[in-house]
Amino acid sequence: MDSILKSPKNIDKVLMLLGFTERDIRRALEFMSFKQQLVKKQNITEEDLKQLEDFKKEIERISQKRKGVLIVSSATSNPRSRRVNLFRDCLALSWQTFFNIKEYR
Repeated sequence: MDSILKSPKNIDKVLMLLGFTERDIRRALEFMSFKQQLVKKQNITEEDLKQLEDFKKEIERISQKRKGVLIVSSATSNPRSRRVNLFRDCLALSWQTFFNIKEYR
């Protein structure tokens, strides 16, 4: 998985294998950019909030296109690439570190 996370093209390929189109990926990237702009903006208007809500609904529809399951194992515990966030938005996947070690005898 680490090698996939290093290349934006590979991330796109994984998402396309899961049933997303190039347009879906592009819209999700636009959504991420829009959210970043809102965070930096001094005065958020009602129009901004409406556009944010519309974007959220569209991303929710896009995320329901998923076909299949993605199981990920990575030594990279906290990837920071912008495109990696597509997994979060399109697949409702969050990056978490799990430490659940049990000793069996």
